[in-house]
Amino acid sequence: MGADIIEIMCEPTNADGLSKNKLEGKLKAIGNSRDGARAAIRMAVDNGILLTVDGPRKSKLHILNPSEQI
Repeated sequence: MGADIIEIMCEPTNADGLSKNKLEGKLKAIGNSRDGARAAIRMAVDNGILLTVDGPRKSKLHILNPSEQI
């Protein structure tokens, strides 16, 4: 599922980052379970594939670690 996250985050429309809920929704839309999507996001953050940054209105956005971009 890590490859799914990288593929989603490399889409030009997601370059500014995605909230956890939006990323989870995109993972579920391509066939992943809710729990699987949540675990994959957590693992990607823990492994440094995704970085968490401050977004508008105190939100937290996930962005792809620049070293992971293809």
